[in-house]
Amino acid sequence: MKAVFIHLSGPHRGETQELEKEHILIGSDAGCDVRIDRGPDDETPRAEAYYDNCEYYLRVIGSGPPTFVNGHEIREVILQESDVIEFGEGGPKLRFQSVYAEGEVCKPFRVAYRDSVRKSMRFRQPGVPSGLTFLRQFGHALAFETTPAVRFASFGAALLVLLSVLLSAFAVTRGSLSNREIVQLRKELAYDQTSREALERDIADERKKGFELQKAHQEETGLKMAALQEQERTLREQLKLAQQHAESRDQQVDGLKAELGATTRQISAMDLERSLGERSIRANQEGVAFIEGGYSFHDAAGRPLRYLDVDAKGEPKKNPGGRTLYTTAGTEPVVEVVYTGTGFLVSKSGWIVTNRHVAEPWWHDDETKELAALGYSPHLEYIRAYFPTLAIPLPLKVLRLSMKADIALVKAELGNRRLPVLQVERNPGAAAAGQPIVLLGYPTGLQALLARLDETLLENVMTTAGTDTENISRELARRGLIRPLATQGHLGAILPNRLVYDAPTTVGGSGGPIFNVGGKVIGVNAAMLEGFGGSNFGVPISFGLELMKE
Repeated sequence: MKAVFIHLSGPHRGETQELEKEHILIGSDAGCDVRIDRGPDDETPRAEAYYDNCEYYLRVIGSGPPTFVNGHEIREVILQESDVIEFGEGGPKLRFQSVYAEGEVCKPFRVAYRDSVRKSMRFRQPGVPSGLTFLRQFGHALAFETTPAVRFASFGAALLVLLSVLLSAFAVTRGSLSNREIVQLRKELAYDQTSREALERDIADERKKGFELQKAHQEETGLKMAALQEQERTLREQLKLAQQHAESRDQQVDGLKAELGATTRQISAMDLERSLGERSIRANQEGVAFIEGGYSFHDAAGRPLRYLDVDAKGEPKKNPGGRTLYTTAGTEPVVEVVYTGTGFLVSKSGWIVTNRHVAEPWWHDDETKELAALGYSPHLEYIRAYFPTLAIPLPLKVLRLSMKADIALVKAELGNRRLPVLQVERNPGAAAAGQPIVLLGYPTGLQALLARLDETLLENVMTTAGTDTENISRELARRGLIRPLATQGHLGAILPNRLVYDAPTTVGGSGGPIFNVGGKVIGVNAAMLEGFGGSNFGVPISFGLELMKE
């Protein structure tokens, strides 16, 4: 590529200089490649035209008069075809042009276009339209003779045209989204809808179970109370009749009085049991925490166990035998087991009593044993407690695990928060078979908490938190909607390492406190029989006192 300078003023006006150099010095000095006159104030202009990346640049040298290109003052600029260079106001002027050799790969777009037009006229073949010849010449020039920038821009323009054509055809046939994107979007929408519908069904089922249990308990209590009241009325009538014949029926009167007294005591006991649950909730619920945790499995090298593959709904794929496939490589989701439980505060320093299988969830777990035999060890990812009056969860630290029973001691940093500390029964002989008890906890975990909400509040929570369990727990805590559930029953048997009772419970209620009629904790709920009823089991609080003394 040659640089051409045409003098537009001074004694050299009309003269043309062609230079093929990478550095061209312009000025009034004798050693300059392009000689111009001095400026109007006898100033010495000086500039350099240098070649770089298929372009000529003009750079002002020194602090002489200002230099203008097309009337704009510059310090350095890329020269374009027919640019007028003026050295000082009213000073010498030059016009810049460029000459390209045939086949040179640094032609700008306008030169490639001009040469293609000329060639299409010069080399036109008989019977071939000049437009086709032009397109062939112009395409060859763009591909092999233009600057990299022009080639890139031409390629981009061609690509945009091609994309426009493809998009137009695609819009006509299939709409603005590809079939694959639409299918994927539908899958994701269907999965979200399925997850939400499944959760709503679970919530509806739990709400139905709760209503049925409450209704059954109320009906049973009402029937017993009505029967006892009817028996009391009958006995009073019989007593009244017997008193009329007191001289002859003293023995019968004494028997009726004794029976009436027993019936009255039964009514009083039922009133006491009915108020026991209310008093226990009112006095202790703020110290009973909803515990949420999760754990994973790692190999000997510390790599987490992952699902080998998941389907479009995010569910792990299984082999033809129905077994889930795992791996420690890749980036698929980590296998994480999420669980819930209950715990209660026993000291102002933040000590919380719960079950060992809540603090160490893989304890006595058969599936964990199978994975351990394959070289995988469990790893507790997190464990935290939600108290009813706190808007945020508190992280827990496992302090001690009992080697004798299913009981553990964990700790939360309370800071300046004030929560009620539950009173613990320290007299081992205070519990007796047949005594009424109250059990506080979070059976069925989040499902029971959500089932207690009305439809509007439930919709607000689900809209804000989505279907992620951690987000739902935090949203319930923020709204102050985490409250333990109370169930009532009687002690059936008291063994050295176990309490047996009929107060209903289920998964999630593990670690909850068991209260006696005095409002003190006599045990920790630990296990249940299937069916949410019958005989359930707890650990005597004496095992918890041993951990607190260590």
